Amino acid sequence: MKKAFLYITCLLAVGFFAGCEKEGNYPGGTPSSFIAMLDLRDLHKGENVTLTKDNMFGANKIAGLVVSDHSGKNVPAGLLVVQDSRRLGQLRGISISLGSDAAIYKPGD
Repeated sequence: MKKAFLYITCLLAVGFFAGCEKEGNYPGGTPSSFIAMLDLRDLHKGENVTLTKDNMFGANKIAGLVVSDHSGKNVPAGLLVVQDSRRLGQLRGISISLGSDAAIYKPGD
């Protein structure tokens, strides 16, 4: 019984020390180049935000589906509406003021 207790104690001690968190991030891990709407919406605090790679957590693309249709005149000119359900399975959306470039995007892009 003493030997079993000793073996279990040694095994737990080895597991405890081997399972400690190592310093630094996972080597080889890279952030996604896409940012989800959930994270993007958290950046807006009531004022205009210029999107950069730094404030988008290393991303440089927005994941989403264009739902605005300028040919149908269902949105104000210059406004692009994008939706996404990538994160947590809930539908979220944002409106992006692009000026005249917003008319380039078609529903489904």
